[in-house]
Amino acid sequence: MIKVNGVKSNLHEVLCGVPQGSILGPLLFILYINDLIEYLSDSRINLYADDTALYYANSDLEMLMSTLESEMHIVGEGEQIDTKCV
Repeated sequence: MIKVNGVKSNLHEVLCGVPQGSILGPLLFILYINDLIEYLSDSRINLYADDTALYYANSDLEMLMSTLESEMHIVGEGEQIDTKCV
């Protein structure tokens, strides 16, 4: 539930992800995101705490944009990643 200016949203069940504010949160987040590296084939990825950065270099701007869009789709949609629920 979210409360903004005294107005509460409806309750929604969270089926996946990491509970925020929990003692185990950082460990669960690492377990949740750690396999991401295995699914990105063209770009490099750096993971630190809750920050993630994708790196890819190419002199062809079209190829650069296409590759990063593809990789971001994998990250954003979980297209090829087995969803883990924690």
